[in-house]
Amino acid sequence: MGIAELELHWQDLGEPGALRVGWWRHTADHPSPFAPGRVFHGVAGAYGILEQRLWRWPGGALGAFVRYGQAQRDRTRVPRCLTAGLHAQGFLPGRPDDELGLALARAAFRPAPGVRSREDAWELTARFLFAGGRIAVQPSWQHIVRVGGRPGAPTLDVGVLRFELDL
Repeated sequence: MGIAELELHWQDLGEPGALRVGWWRHTADHPSPFAPGRVFHGVAGAYGILEQRLWRWPGGALGAFVRYGQAQRDRTRVPRCLTAGLHAQGFLPGRPDDELGLALARAAFRPAPGVRSREDAWELTARFLFAGGRIAVQPSWQHIVRVGGRPGAPTLDVGVLRFELDL
C-alpha cells in the first residue's frame, strides 16, 4: 500500500485553512467485483480534502470541510465518495477542548455493471476530554440511507460509544 499527499496551508482568509491532494495504490491482487474469475493486480485512487476555519470565539472555533475520493471504476463497487461537514471545538462554555461534528457522506455504488446507486450517511459526533486529556469519551450517531447502495435497503440508525485512555 502506498500513499502520496501534497498539502497547502494558508491564513489569507483571516482564519487558517488547508488543501490536501493525494493518490493511493493498494498493490495486492483483488478479484473483480463484476467479472467472476478475473483478478486485478492492485487498485488505485485519488482524493482531495479542503478544510477552513470559519469563525473563532473565546475558547472555541467553528470549521468546515469537504472531502472527495475516487477509485478505479472497474475494480470497486464504491468508485466515488463525497463528504462535507462542520466541526466545532469548545462548543461548551469552560470546555475548550471538547469537540462536536456534523457530516454528510454520499458514496456512489455500482452493485453491477451499468447499475448505479448511492448510500447517504449523516453523522453527529461529540468528543469529551477528561483527566487533562488522558481520557476521551466519544458518542456518535449515524443515520444511513440505502445501506450498501442497495435500492430498497432499509435505513439504519447506528449508535457508537468510543472510549480512549492515554497511558
